[in-house]
Amino acid sequence: AGNGQAPTTNRLTFVISVAVASALERFLPVGSPRVKIKWPNDLCIDQRKIAGVLVETTSNRAGLRVAIIGVGINVGLRPDQMPLDIRQKATSLAMCGADVDRLAVLAAVTVAIDQALAHGDEDQLLAQWRARCTMLHQRVRLERDGRVTEGQVMDLDPHLGLILRTSWGAVVHLPAETTTVL
Repeated sequence: AGNGQAPTTNRLTFVISVAVASALERFLPVGSPRVKIKWPNDLCIDQRKIAGVLVETTSNRAGLRVAIIGVGINVGLRPDQMPLDIRQKATSLAMCGADVDRLAVLAAVTVAIDQALAHGDEDQLLAQWRARCTMLHQRVRLERDGRVTEGQVMDLDPHLGLILRTSWGAVVHLPAETTTVL
């Protein structure tokens, strides 16, 4: 991270989500809806999931913290290839009118992630996240450590996670790696 701290799972998840969303939009036809981010790790077009980001951290044999980053993107999937129960919940680049090779998508996403991690301005990336976030200023129900918390999404702290004003007025930070949207 640009601030001298090791990247956290929260920071990596938000940076990678913004980078992937931006890369995917390059393949969409002109006039298509923007790729939005449903915190912590879903990318959506018109409220239908097109991609997901998963970041896990662990220690390697030398004791250094490392991140394992996974990105899944629906590229050429057609509705008839989906189970009935997710046809209204998922989409793909092909379903959005993009006829593109998976390797081209892989290359664009890899470059976008690399640039965001190496040279991304955290304030600018956070502004992009805010512009894409589907939950900002919305009331949500989240679960962490078996406890349900309800409240309004206020913002994102790149290192501490989602900032939520609870129903009882407290402000809490909910980390991406241990919080689930209900």
